[in-house]
Amino acid sequence: MKARYSFSVLLILLVGVSHASMAACDQTLSVGANVASAVANAASGTTICLNNGNYGKVEFFNISRSNYVTVQSTSGRGATIATHPGNAQYIRFQNLTIPGGVSNSCSRHLQWINNTFTGVVTLTNSGCSNLDILFDGNTFDGISVGGGYEGRLSVVYGCPSGVTIRNNQFGNGGASDGVQVLGGACNVQIGPGNTFAGIQQSRCGSVHCDAIQFYGAGANNVIEGNYFKNGDTFIMMPDGSNSVAVRNNVFDGSGASYEYKLQFGSARNLMFEHNTVFNASIAIDSKTGETASSDAIVRNNIITGYSQFKTTGGSGCSNCAFSFNLFDDFLALPHQHLMEDLAPAFPIFAFLRRFFRFGSQGRDSHADRLFRDHNRSALWFARWFLDLRPHLGFRDRFLLGGRFCCHGGSYS
Repeated sequence: MKARYSFSVLLILLVGVSHASMAACDQTLSVGANVASAVANAASGTTICLNNGNYGKVEFFNISRSNYVTVQSTSGRGATIATHPGNAQYIRFQNLTIPGGVSNSCSRHLQWINNTFTGVVTLTNSGCSNLDILFDGNTFDGISVGGGYEGRLSVVYGCPSGVTIRNNQFGNGGASDGVQVLGGACNVQIGPGNTFAGIQQSRCGSVHCDAIQFYGAGANNVIEGNYFKNGDTFIMMPDGSNSVAVRNNVFDGSGASYEYKLQFGSARNLMFEHNTVFNASIAIDSKTGETASSDAIVRNNIITGYSQFKTTGGSGCSNCAFSFNLFDDFLALPHQHLMEDLAPAFPIFAFLRRFFRFGSQGRDSHADRLFRDHNRSALWFARWFLDLRPHLGFRDRFLLGGRFCCHGGSYS
């Protein structure tokens, strides 16, 4: 069965929009007032408004209550305040300009909504879990790190963290990652609705800039429903990850020449599904001498442009399954797996597998070079055996001549 798809439709991402609005002011403060004391003494449900001006660094320490107090600008985002909660609960920072901050000492039930960040924010809560922290509808544009962690927003520690990052804008210059997750932080939810745009290595100098970077992160982190564009690396996880789910994202790699914009090294139990990928290749393998990626499930993705999967770097990818994906290029498939599954069905493929040595470890085989050098011939070859699809034992699909060609089965 064949179906026509408009390419433009494939790059549409429906993102959520934060609907937080300005609440009525119960108390209004001006520069010089003790904002932390006002928050500590306010009743639950109170909205404290800040007149325009710079309030500097404010430490919201040892504040406990049972429901939220909101701190917001009187108008627009005219109040500038660096937020530093410590052992604090139930504070909502809304419609502010925030030149950075740190949340620590097991602070929980915190929200940053519709703010403009001009400096980095770090959540570092060692030994804490279930923090219930939300970043929704904020902008993190043009921010550079000044040492320490590399993210505009860094999540350090917390398992399960209870941190949700959605509907935010990360990008437009600046020498820093968008989001960095490290220190064993787990169950971090990145998405839906975030946009990562314009995070480019050329603007970062000696700082290594990625849209999302995991380094020593814990398990069960989720990257879902986000839009990535105009960047060199979208997801950087070359040093190991565990049970990461990457689903329902759009990765538009046009405009940046670096090929492997998504890197999963020594990844255990990766779930990569329902993503649209254009001109951004995906590596699921390992660094030289490191543990292989294992038990990855890669399914229901749309792979277009020059995008391809690579599973042969370092120790490769063990027990990794690819199924129900759509490709517009025969070369985009991890063809060492493809030939292995065709061989039992057709003796000629058993011969070709032996002669061409498909899937040679860590180097090009004869067939690798053949298909890379004769791409058009490979596509015609693909058309021919796709006509035999009732007999084939795999189920990935090719996008050929403007149409998706599909067939049944699975390969891994």
